[in-house]
Amino acid sequence: MCNPHISNMNFPPPAAVLGFLAACGGTFVAAAAALVAGFIRKPRIAAAMALLVAAGAVVYFSLLFGLSLVSRDNLVPRGQEKYFCEIDCHLAYSVVEVKTESAAATTRYVVTLRTRFDETTISSRRPKGCHSHPKPSHPAAHRPQRT
Repeated sequence: MCNPHISNMNFPPPAAVLGFLAACGGTFVAAAAALVAGFIRKPRIAAAMALLVAAGAVVYFSLLFGLSLVSRDNLVPRGQEKYFCEIDCHLAYSVVEVKTESAAATTRYVVTLRTRFDETTISSRRPKGCHSHPKPSHPAAHRPQRT
């Protein structure tokens, strides 16, 4: 499980994932029930299910924007790691280098990141055969470096 001392989430990650999956499942079931009720000519049930889906969307987006408003920005100095909890493990990112490229009226920043898999945060329930390294976040990461 995630270490609360290095997590950047407002909720424990397993609770957040379970809540999200429950909301998705509930939305799917209510929408399917609304469609079925519409086909069998039960307009009150269809309207109630559609209202339930709409209410769920309002609650979801209210929580999303509300938590966004109360969150704070954290400036991570160069070389320090920023952790992202992946429920059963952590990925740590740090800025290795920042280059600036000036052109006409703009400045372009090229940021080099280092990704590190924190093997000390693996869940004890994770299968031993699973890959224990992060996937590249950009297709360009697959290209070999020219020497």
